[in-house]
Amino acid sequence: MDLSQFNFTRISNSELLTRFGKLVRTERKITHLILQHIAEIDSRKLHLDEGYPSLYEFLMEVGGYTSSSALRRMSSARLLRDVPEVAFKIESGALNLSQLTQVQQAINTVQKLESRQVNADEKRELLALIENTTQDQSEIILSQKLNLPVVHEEKEKHNADGSVTLTITYNVEEIAVLRQARDLISHTIPDGKWSKALAHLAQKEIKRRTHVNSRNLNFAEKSSKGNIQKENESAGNSNRNAESNKSYNRKAIPQAIKKIVLNRDKCCQYKNKRTGKICGSRRFIQMDHRQSVWADGSNELGNLKVLCAQHNQHKYRLERDGR
Repeated sequence: MDLSQFNFTRISNSELLTRFGKLVRTERKITHLILQHIAEIDSRKLHLDEGYPSLYEFLMEVGGYTSSSALRRMSSARLLRDVPEVAFKIESGALNLSQLTQVQQAINTVQKLESRQVNADEKRELLALIENTTQDQSEIILSQKLNLPVVHEEKEKHNADGSVTLTITYNVEEIAVLRQARDLISHTIPDGKWSKALAHLAQKEIKRRTHVNSRNLNFAEKSSKGNIQKENESAGNSNRNAESNKSYNRKAIPQAIKKIVLNRDKCCQYKNKRTGKICGSRRFIQMDHRQSVWADGSNELGNLKVLCAQHNQHKYRLERDGR
């Protein structure tokens, strides 16, 4: 079927999700078949016959893969050759290419450090341990199981264009604090890159300290003009408040209540009514009223929960459309 000509408006939400699930399973099946072909090409050294010095270059040139995609498929195919049942794990979704690459890299590290070969049974055990885990969880499991050394580094590498590459190792508590800070500024740094997040936090601290110093230096001058300024501000605020009250009569949520809700929920509480899945995102989190303000919802603790920005907007659209 040519989906470019397919009219998606004709199908329901449930049918669309069913079709998507089938396509994902098809994609996984194709992926493991591709890996089997790559493994066989590697075994027969066909890339050499075709004039390529390495399987890696063959995959980029003939397969059209990017550098990272070629490396993932090459590592995964070689692992698949030693542990054929990996094909079924890929097709079921229990394992993915990134995890297979992690295993292969960990094995290479062990073979280099301990000067020994990791046999097929050991590889099979490692793969079983990381089934249905995230990439971060897989990395921790592999490091613990293989007793890989923890590398503590803190160094700078100066590049030709004047940029600097920083290599830093953080302990568990430090990285937890940094991740929390990054989540809190995710509205400003949506891609979550550490370089941007750390630079942003540094700029905010510099600005804060500069503001404090400037405020202290100008304190006397501001005090001398205080009475006149207060009178002007009072008149201006009265006018603004009068206009504001005409169009919007909503009390702000007290900071103490916000803090309790954030500590209680910690992440987006949006729940899919059909599957029961909770979003759980810690990024772009916002306060949400279970019973909306426009429907006389209060700022009481029981009426508040945390939603990510996307689900907050989604809830608003559903309410607007009467769903």
